[in-house]
Amino acid sequence: VTPAETALLLELIRDFAPEVITFSVMACYVPATRDVVSAIKAATDAPIVIGGKFSTISPTDALEFANFACKGEGELPFITICERLRAGRNLTDIQGLWYLDTDGNPVDMGQARLFEDIDDIPFQSVGEPGLYFIEDDQITTEDPELQNPQIWVMAGRGCVYLCSYCVNSLLIPMNRGNGRFIRMRSPDSIIDEIVALREKQPNARAVSFNDEVFGVFDDWTEEFCRKYKERVGLPFICELIPKLIKPHNIELLADAGLTELHFGIQSGSDDIRNVVLKRPGNNAEMIEKAEMLVRYGVKPEYDLILGNPFDTVEVMEETIDLLLALPRPMFLDTFKLSYFPYYPLTMRALEAG
Repeated sequence: VTPAETALLLELIRDFAPEVITFSVMACYVPATRDVVSAIKAATDAPIVIGGKFSTISPTDALEFANFACKGEGELPFITICERLRAGRNLTDIQGLWYLDTDGNPVDMGQARLFEDIDDIPFQSVGEPGLYFIEDDQITTEDPELQNPQIWVMAGRGCVYLCSYCVNSLLIPMNRGNGRFIRMRSPDSIIDEIVALREKQPNARAVSFNDEVFGVFDDWTEEFCRKYKERVGLPFICELIPKLIKPHNIELLADAGLTELHFGIQSGSDDIRNVVLKRPGNNAEMIEKAEMLVRYGVKPEYDLILGNPFDTVEVMEETIDLLLALPRPMFLDTFKLSYFPYYPLTMRALEAG
């Protein structure tokens, strides 16, 4: 975030005189957020709330530079924030909204119950009035998403696996007994959103679903595919853990327009994948699922994590052997391993020195 961009933000804040300022933050953006929050605090007394994965995992860390930290999903706490502001009341004692007491000690407010009826959540705001975008030292009301050739949608929330490098390894244990973690929107809700976004995004030529469990549940998949073909018809992309890929559902999805499926190999070593990364599946299964996708005319695209300190020469050789065994042409997405705070893989690496 440049000084010029920060200045534009402060000018906007002065014009609006907001009663509360919120951020949704992932761990990698904390340094930039700290700088921006510091500048904002010099320009307004409005309370600053940090939400997102960062404050959910470590609310006490977020309170080092924010007035409040939202632990868990934020829809319900935010509704309460708005009600409190309208009533002229303060924001303390809201479930899920942590803060510091008068002695500077964090007050644990737990987290709100998971919002299960996610069809009730409004569609994402794209091209709506009142949105401002600051980038390249300029401010505009022109939403860049309107020019995106892909319509990005989330069909649900949650995952079933505890991969050690993924935030779900912390979110799943954290939410046991707190409501249903895996939640899918109804096919009608998803398709209504796509239809609405398609009217706003004239350049859209495909749809991208960014979910961990898309197309897993049989009845849901059958209904979705039938309605998607009728009402949308655009080619689409999704992500899925190989173990959850089922021939019956892939056949339906391919018929409805699925052209590309991303799945995570992460390592070519079954031992590293299962024991270190805590990700299910073996190499034989990876090859089998990839070949199945190709048979149905779906392009598999594989994710691979590089820079894992537990990899050895032998592990890299196993990985190369696996890649050589996958069907051609091969499409590969490579990622450098990132150490996020408190994740099991991070803690394991620290313990191993």
